[in-house]
Amino acid sequence: MAHSIQSVGNKVSIVNDADLLLLLGLMLEQVNRSPEKYPALTFMVPTWNDALNLSGPGTVDLELERLAQSPGGERDLFALLSAALTRANELGPTIPADVLNEHYHVPGLWFRDFDVSLLERAAQALRDLFEPRP
Repeated sequence: MAHSIQSVGNKVSIVNDADLLLLLGLMLEQVNRSPEKYPALTFMVPTWNDALNLSGPGTVDLELERLAQSPGGERDLFALLSAALTRANELGPTIPADVLNEHYHVPGLWFRDFDVSLLERAAQALRDLFEPRP
């Protein structure tokens, strides 16, 4: 599986595409279920839907730079990542492939049983983009 570059300012994270796309699917599920919880993110939903459905290997771009410039964007992103990981952990420490392929379909990607720790690592890579450098 390929990896995609996510960036905010001069900070860069390289994230496995499968990890990123599944995390994105979980994020979209949460924001679509409760958009009022993430008001600073609603403008990103069309972009993220496109990223989920149209990206090729190594080309997933969440356009986090746009989000970083939005008032409340970082706060809502962190809350959304937390909600997405909570949902992932509800599905088990290892999410069964049949659940993923039925509920989190990504064109051109067929999931195998998926270790939630990979999603936690991907979420941390995104959070790190917003953290000040020491």
